[in-house]
Amino acid sequence: MDKGSVVDYQLNLTGNGLMVFVIEGEVNAAGGQLRRRDSFEMWGADQLSVEAREDARLLLIEVPAD
Repeated sequence: MDKGSVVDYQLNLTGNGLMVFVIEGEVNAAGGQLRRRDSFEMWGADQLSVEAREDARLLLIEVPAD
């Protein structure tokens, strides 16, 4: 992601969870600030909005709830 860009990620299946890993850079996501090597899990939402505070590389993995 380029600094200042915003991505709205829509989960593919309702009920899935999402694991987010910041490989490089810094982002705002889910009401918090994440930096290099930070991660979090998200459950119970269908989308996630991510804003790059600086150039960033992310890995997002959808996880089945069942």
